[in-house]
Amino acid sequence: MPAHMLPKPRKGDAQRMRRARRRLADTREKAAKDAAKMRDGRKCRMPGCDRTQALHAMHVHHKGLGGDPTGLRSWQRSDYVTGCARHHGLQHAGYLRMLVGPDGGDGRVEFQMRISLHRPWFSFGWSEPF
Repeated sequence: MPAHMLPKPRKGDAQRMRRARRRLADTREKAAKDAAKMRDGRKCRMPGCDRTQALHAMHVHHKGLGGDPTGLRSWQRSDYVTGCARHHGLQHAGYLRMLVGPDGGDGRVEFQMRISLHRPWFSFGWSEPF
């Protein structure tokens, strides 16, 4: 269709499109988080933690800690691990990180912690497979 026959964009069309895309992304992300919580048995996956309240869906590849900068993985269930509020706070503070298992697809996640931001990481243990 020639450009002169296209409808003129109305004021606010671009903003409406951005909002619609954001709503779709939010819906996908919420579905992925809910699926991860169901998969993990609605309990914290950190080895030795048995909390079942105040659960959060934590990114395995967290953007702030060198994870996926594009955000393309944020709606995939495999990018989330269920953790309690305590461990989620440690992750955001930089004291806890998660690494995917050696073959990437067996559902195991290695949890690593450090005592100080200037100290090396040590393995806290592996989660059970999904």
